[in-house]
Amino acid sequence: MNKITIPNSWTPPLYHLGQRVKQGEITGIEYHPPGTGIAYELGQGWTYIVLPDEYSDYVDMAPESQIELLTPSASAHEVERLIDLHGLRITALTEQMAQTIYGCGNSAVENMDSPFKQIEDKLAVAKEEALSAVVSQFVAAINRQGFTTVEFLEAVADILDKSADYEVTTLMEQVIAKFKACAKQKL
Repeated sequence: MNKITIPNSWTPPLYHLGQRVKQGEITGIEYHPPGTGIAYELGQGWTYIVLPDEYSDYVDMAPESQIELLTPSASAHEVERLIDLHGLRITALTEQMAQTIYGCGNSAVENMDSPFKQIEDKLAVAKEEALSAVVSQFVAAINRQGFTTVEFLEAVADILDKSADYEVTTLMEQVIAKFKACAKQKL
C-alpha cells in the first residue's frame, strides 16, 4: 500500500480512503487550508468525498465534522453484506465461464472445480479477518466501559451455549444486553 505524506502544519485526517461510514464509502479526501478562498467558501479542514453505495452515480462531499462512524455491529453487517454480494457475483461468473468454455448448464457447473477456488478461499479468509477485527473493536469498547475481556468471553459463551446459529449483528446485540445486565449487577 502506498503512503501519503501530510505536511506537519496540517491536522491529520480522522478517516481514511476506503473506510465505510454511515454516509457510505470514503473515496476521496481534500484539505482546505485556513485563510484560502476554498476554505472560505467550503470551510477549512478536511472534506471527504463519499460514495453512498456501490450503485450510486454520484458522490457526496462532507466536512469532517459531519462524518459518522458505523457501530461495530453495523460495520460487521456491512462487511457480511458485501462479502455475500461479491460471493454471488463470483458464483454467477463461474457459471457463465462454464457455459462459455464447456457449453454446459448448471448441473455440469456443480460437478466441475470452480476456476475461482483461490478467490473463494481468499473471500472466506477476508470474511473471518473482518469479523475478527470487528470483535477486537468491540472488546476494546467493552474494556473502555470498565469490563474485562473475561466478562466479555463469558457473555459470548453464555449466548453461544443457547444457540450456535445467530447472525453477527444478533450476537453483538445479545452480548451488549449481557454486558448491560453485568453493569447493573456491578452498581
